[in-house]
Amino acid sequence: MDRTNNRWFYVVIGIVLFLFLGMLYAWSLFISPLEKDFGWTRAQTSLIFTISIIFFCLGGMAGGFITGKKSPGFTILISAVFLLCGFAASSQINSLTGIYITYGVISGFGIGLSYNAVISTVTRWFPDKTGAISGLLLMGFGFGGMLLGSTANELIKAIGWRQTFLFLGIAFGIIVFIGSRLLVLPPSNYAFPKAAAKAKNADIVGMEINSSSMIKRPTFWIFLIWSILSTAMGLALIGHAAPFANDLKATASLATFGVGLISVCNGLGRVILGAVCDRIGLKKTMTIINTTYITAIVILIAAVFSKSIPLLLLGFVFTGLSYGGVPTMNTVFASVFYGKKYFAQNLGIVNTSLIGAAFIGPYVAGTLRTATGSYLSTLYAMAVLAVAAFIANVLIKRP
Repeated sequence: MDRTNNRWFYVVIGIVLFLFLGMLYAWSLFISPLEKDFGWTRAQTSLIFTISIIFFCLGGMAGGFITGKKSPGFTILISAVFLLCGFAASSQINSLTGIYITYGVISGFGIGLSYNAVISTVTRWFPDKTGAISGLLLMGFGFGGMLLGSTANELIKAIGWRQTFLFLGIAFGIIVFIGSRLLVLPPSNYAFPKAAAKAKNADIVGMEINSSSMIKRPTFWIFLIWSILSTAMGLALIGHAAPFANDLKATASLATFGVGLISVCNGLGRVILGAVCDRIGLKKTMTIINTTYITAIVILIAAVFSKSIPLLLLGFVFTGLSYGGVPTMNTVFASVFYGKKYFAQNLGIVNTSLIGAAFIGPYVAGTLRTATGSYLSTLYAMAVLAVAAFIANVLIKRP
């Protein structure tokens, strides 16, 4: 069956795959049962997620180069094997090192492989809507942990964490394998809609830059700094949303609602800001993200001084929206500034910003909260990062 006459088919497949791959963010569901069975500390189990993020980024880099040499289907097939083996092996672990390797290294790497291959393939079908399509896919990735997390939580209660890991491994392996058979790049003679030629973020004519050349350009490093700072702010605030709410005497239900509100706005931000980017361009959209972050921080500072829960929730809305736009901008930047030919490889490198942000954001927030006894110091630090990110955005020039 010829599906090339309906490019939206690939968007649907991509969103479904990203919903499953988004389980990376649902790791916290396994923390309590593992700590209960093995007596591990929160610091030890928290490191598992950090490791998975690092290898997710490394998997994205590897996925870009494999896709460039082979095909997206081949990369996604390898990912299916990694996910099956990683989750199944996690069900058999009896040591901290074991879960570090099986979930952190193997599963994290496998998710990164598919993440890169899927997004670099689907966006190739939409040169006229790179931002919006990236946003839709990333919304699926962001919502995956929330939507499928509830299912995983019920499975843990019903059959235990070991059998849940095994079930997820089999399910992921099957779903991702099917995806590897369905996702293909557009043929060279594919007739794109006329709007593609008029896209606001259309590639510079003849500008196809490989990864080795990309990392030699100052613009790449300035954008990477922007992405690290912008992601770090989001992770710092999102990772401490519940205890932040508790500090303001919010009820447990309100704290939970606040965390969910950030997740929803995170997903919406990816789609809305992606669509906005297609209309007004990358740099202007990055400015909107910078401004939204600063607005969020100001509102949250006001919430601390006034002990206002409504202001806290409003600050969470702005935080989620601004954070959601960052990964979409990563995708658009790699495409707009460096072209389609090496897009998969370049995107993998651009997304390494998550590694630096994962260390900076949560660590700074936790350290300052412990040192001062208040999240006010964290918000002041985030304000400094927001100003630095704004300056980085100003310094970015077209290649």
